[in-house]
Amino acid sequence: MSIPDEAHADIKLFYEYWRSITPEGRLPGRQHFDPISIPQLLSNLWLIEVHREPLRFWRRLVGSKIEEFAGMSLTGGWVGDRLSGARLSGVHSFLMDVVETKRPN
Repeated sequence: MSIPDEAHADIKLFYEYWRSITPEGRLPGRQHFDPISIPQLLSNLWLIEVHREPLRFWRRLVGSKIEEFAGMSLTGGWVGDRLSGARLSGVHSFLMDVVETKRPN
């Protein structure tokens, strides 16, 4: 995976950070992530835990700009607890892509 030259500088910074913390063949876990390393990006990030059996996604941390856009606090809780229908399906598909490819999206 590569980032286009015209991508925003923050996207490039996040991608490089993701690459630097990702264990071979796995997704990075909370133990790999150090918020102090990318403080300028935190307000726009989601930190999602992947739970298996059954497969579910927990919102561990949701950046302040995302919560401001949503108009509510989203940190803590299952991804599906505030969504339904097509929106839930789209978010679930998006997160499944990250899990399956082990790449940021």
